[in-house]
Amino acid sequence: MGKRGTALLVAAVVGLGVAAGVDALRGDGDTVGGRAASTSDRTTTASAAQKLARRQITGVLHFTVRVRPGQCALRSLALPGLEATSAVDVGSCRIATSLGGRVAAGSPCPRGNIVWVPSPTRPMLFEGCAPAWKPDGTLTFVRRGRLVELVKGCTRPDPVDCLRGTPVRSHPGKAIRELAWLDDERVAVLVDGRGRVRSVFIYEAGLRRAGLGISFPGLSYLHPLGGRRAVVRSGTPPDGGIFFAFDQRGVFENDVPRFLADGQALAVSPDGAWVASTRAGAVYIYRLGDRRPLDPIRIDIDAVDLGWGTS
Repeated sequence: MGKRGTALLVAAVVGLGVAAGVDALRGDGDTVGGRAASTSDRTTTASAAQKLARRQITGVLHFTVRVRPGQCALRSLALPGLEATSAVDVGSCRIATSLGGRVAAGSPCPRGNIVWVPSPTRPMLFEGCAPAWKPDGTLTFVRRGRLVELVKGCTRPDPVDCLRGTPVRSHPGKAIRELAWLDDERVAVLVDGRGRVRSVFIYEAGLRRAGLGISFPGLSYLHPLGGRRAVVRSGTPPDGGIFFAFDQRGVFENDVPRFLADGQALAVSPDGAWVASTRAGAVYIYRLGDRRPLDPIRIDIDAVDLGWGTS
């Protein structure tokens, strides 16, 4: 069977199982994105699942939804069928997702807690902020003035004993807010400055500064973009803003479409071909690199933050 025939067969199978996809978006059994489900919701969900199947978009989309002021729950949908795979309260609305689909929730620094979710029934809590995953699947975050990582394979009874760290050497008068790993040795760091001005720098292992220096008022949402790249947003959606993309060498790239800046959050698919953006009570999936929003796939979930992994 050719590639087109395979895609059509997958789409047909997804169409037969679309009821599961509708349930995945409901959350509590009779709502979609926090409102009552309807026949049009079922139609929209069926259409989204079929489009995902035809375009062979796979993986698991992780997202947070607000359950009360300042508190969020983590939910996950398997693509292309939009089947729910997990749901757990994590507190923070910001998440970091590894390529393999492991998720940690935690706020930007200076304060907060990290909730790592190795399984929906066994979340683990750490004191810390600014969670970020290395490409090799190592969880890192800032804890008590140190950049720490969770040692993989550690089986000590107290998970805190599985942390090892490096002192954070930030710039005088500037405090680290967010992290994004560009490769296993280089990390982009968003730091506070004077007033509302924030800056992004790249550090090598051991937190030696390696390059890049971009400073603007209100920089936020430092996030991996895949392919040893990251983005940081200047401005606030939906009234304004723009994403700056850069690679592990600190070279800026002009490949983030302007329409993505209207979104509150974004996540890139594991294969680097697609990007999901959340805005106006829905998630939209575009082909990464398209300069115009050509026939995006709409999923009716009112997500706060997004992640996308292989599982």
